[in-house]
Amino acid sequence: ANEQTNRSQPSFFIGFASGRVAAVNATIAECGQQYNFNISGFYDAHVNEVTSLVFVNDIASGGKSGKLLYSACGGGHVYCYPNALSPEHNFSMDESILAFS
Repeated sequence: ANEQTNRSQPSFFIGFASGRVAAVNATIAECGQQYNFNISGFYDAHVNEVTSLVFVNDIASGGKSGKLLYSACGGGHVYCYPNALSPEHNFSMDESILAFS
């Protein structure tokens, strides 16, 4: 669990061959013609190549809904990042939960 936090919502997520899943923020550069990219958080959940990232709509108890980030790897494990899309938890990537294998 190694992660930096950034309060802005990630622009996108990327999976690496090393098994890392990272949150990336994109901002328009001063010239207005390019983007600056910053990895705002990451988690090394997998021991194999990340093969898929997906958002799933979740309806929590009490009727509150939101999206969850899931990642899958070549080894057949699927992890959930419950706080990756949550402003209440600072869009944190510091926790992953094995959903199934």
